[in-house]
Amino acid sequence: MNKLIKVFLLVSMIGSLGFLMISGITTAISHLTTFQIAKTEPYKTEFIDEISVPAKKYGMEFQMFPSIIIAQAILESDWGRSQLSRESNNLFGIKASEDDQHVVLPTQEFQDGKMQTEEAAFKIYDSLDDSILDHSYFLTGQTYQAAIAAKDYQAAAKAIQNGGYATDPDYSDKLISIIKEYKLDVYDTTHSP
Repeated sequence: MNKLIKVFLLVSMIGSLGFLMISGITTAISHLTTFQIAKTEPYKTEFIDEISVPAKKYGMEFQMFPSIIIAQAILESDWGRSQLSRESNNLFGIKASEDDQHVVLPTQEFQDGKMQTEEAAFKIYDSLDDSILDHSYFLTGQTYQAAIAAKDYQAAAKAIQNGGYATDPDYSDKLISIIKEYKLDVYDTTHSP
């Protein structure tokens, strides 16, 4: 009987170790993927690091998912590399109103299901922080209330598209894909709709 108990305990320990090893390998692969992206494209990690603090700050203040703010900045500014973001600190392609300091640049818009180039006046910001603040405030308008009330970033992305934020018919899918690929939902721990 003692021998049977010892065998059972040994098998249990081996099984537990196997489970822990598999869990550890899965976690390591996840971190390795992120590390590989950072190693081959460090500007992406640097951009996320630069905007994650204000995204979390204003996400909490305006009840928006920080992952959505970061994903929109990535998509709209090409990781902060677009002319509009570099020269005007405009991360989100926010258009200017009549009284705003602005710059006129070509932009790609979908019209009747086809992408077209047109010129538009875009706001100029003093800093990236100001751009994130204005964008977060903009999303609190009546048009985007469903995004504020959303229970997860997927629903928020769809609500932003349904509110007419972008003309791209795949806009919400692109945001969701960016959030998943770069694990941006880790920044949503402070969000509470």
